Amino acid sequence: MPRPATFGIWTELRPGGGRQPDPGFYAERLEEAVLAEQLGLAAVWGSEHHAVEDGHLSQQLPFLAAVAARTSRVRLGTGVLLLPLYRPREVAEQAGVVDLVAGGRLVLGLGGGWVEREFDAFGVDRSSRGRLLEEKLGVLRRALAEGIIADGPDGPDGPDGTDLPVGPRSPQAVGPPIYLGGTAPKALDRVARLADGWFALAHYRWQKTAEAWPVLAEALERAGRPAGGFPVVAGVTCGSATTPSAPGPPSWPRPSATSSTGTATGPPTATSPAPTRSTPAASSARPCSATPPRGSWPPWPSSRSSSPSPT
Repeated sequence: MPRPATFGIWTELRPGGGRQPDPGFYAERLEEAVLAEQLGLAAVWGSEHHAVEDGHLSQQLPFLAAVAARTSRVRLGTGVLLLPLYRPREVAEQAGVVDLVAGGRLVLGLGGGWVEREFDAFGVDRSSRGRLLEEKLGVLRRALAEGIIADGPDGPDGPDGTDLPVGPRSPQAVGPPIYLGGTAPKALDRVARLADGWFALAHYRWQKTAEAWPVLAEALERAGRPAGGFPVVAGVTCGSATTPSAPGPPSWPRPSATSSTGTATGPPTATSPAPTRSTPAASSARPCSATPPRGSWPPWPSSRSSSPSPT
């Protein structure tokens, strides 16, 4: 039986209006994260892009560590971290530190990425992003659960084939839950086979999430996993605000510095907007997303314990 939806915020930390972020802007975003917890929201999600000129957040885990130090209950998630661009060891080590600061509240949302310049910036072949995501996910899961890098494409990373330890370790038994993003059929098949949940940030196209759900449900059935209760993070725009300096008609939604998000389990359904506030620093269009209720983390839904190994 699906659990009720809850709500959180999703943030990309872009000031907008051609400005770059400054310390005051980041301080305000941290205040918003604290406010989200005070309002009873369930999660704070980050975002990332690289090689852009608009000040978009590029490294989520340092920001989430700062949120973790200022909060005590709200869940913290990467929404999403572009795993093909990184070494699994680096992600596992940073995630372990953040989750220790957070007391076991971290959720890792991962994606394959799509913007060509980001792959150029990291020297990664964009055409291999699907394969790299699956390979690195397998390595990352073992690093988080067992504290070793042993089964990656290059094998163990120690001299003479030895396994070097990965740490510090997350306080969650097998590491943070891992959600995967994407709405294409191949991506949804990957979610069904390898993930603990689906990160379906739809922005202004929530219908895409609803239309993709039957495809994911079929993929879950093929993978031998129940669709009922499978966690879904569905981010949609709930409202918008404009600033006088923003270009274009006032009716245009603006990119948000902080956006409402919502996470649910089971088929995506329409939900009410989460309470939000506007800040002078940001012209914001605020998507809603939902997150499994606090009581379900940990333990994670039963689908997690039966999640097959990606290797």
